[in-house]
Amino acid sequence: MKLKLIFLFILFLLNPVFAEEGYYSLSYNLNSIVASIELNGIMQTEPSNEGFKSGVATGLNIWVMPGENTLKIKLLKPYAKGKNPSDPKIKVYIRFGQAGQTSDEGKEIVSFVAPEVEGDNITFPFEKEIKFTPAIIPPSELWTKAEKVELDDPSKKEIAGIIQALYKASNSGNKKDFLKLNEFKLNDIPKSMYANQKEDKARDQKSIGEFLKLIKGKMEKIPTKLTFVPVANGNIIYVTDAKGDDIIKTKGNQDDGAFKTPVYVAKIDGKWTLVR
Repeated sequence: MKLKLIFLFILFLLNPVFAEEGYYSLSYNLNSIVASIELNGIMQTEPSNEGFKSGVATGLNIWVMPGENTLKIKLLKPYAKGKNPSDPKIKVYIRFGQAGQTSDEGKEIVSFVAPEVEGDNITFPFEKEIKFTPAIIPPSELWTKAEKVELDDPSKKEIAGIIQALYKASNSGNKKDFLKLNEFKLNDIPKSMYANQKEDKARDQKSIGEFLKLIKGKMEKIPTKLTFVPVANGNIIYVTDAKGDDIIKTKGNQDDGAFKTPVYVAKIDGKWTLVR
């Protein structure tokens, strides 16, 4: 459990809840419905087999792009377990808030409610795409530097090499190599969240060092077959195993304190780079 808590703490350092200059948030409430929500192809909440789910994601600043963005909501099926299941309902909002505001107090950018009229039925399966162009774009070098690419065999080989290097650095606890591989990511994510990079950098590096000590020797080997999924209008590649699961993860399960983290790469200045 300590391992899991340390990892969550590191994520908090890189994704502060309230950005000083403004933050985008996604709030959702699912009732008796199995659904998923994506922003620009990046999963924000996966389908829950329990049928009831609510939450707020405040890290959208790292995924909001210049120009047109796409919120995709997939209504997969109603949740019908139990003797008296309630009618399926879903509410989804993207808002833009300032420091000190809760997500509910921010300016509404996008909303989706189903059914639109109380008492109406939802037809399953159903997919809704909502396009929006944000007026304020969080600072990030990713969107200006990422190159449009075609995934040829040499590119896949280079990406696989980066992932193997990340696995090796994580499993051996090599802090120097780990920080070098994640250099762009560790600089750009705090920037997009308006974090104080100078003050936070030493603290973050110390936390990462402690984290690497905990995961040393506990990493799952990288699978032979990788899947490469273009997201964010093709600017980023999401890398998974053949089943669509994340590949950087520790052995065991979450009950044992294990963790997993997604791998997102882009071509920056002619080189494939870990970016998110």
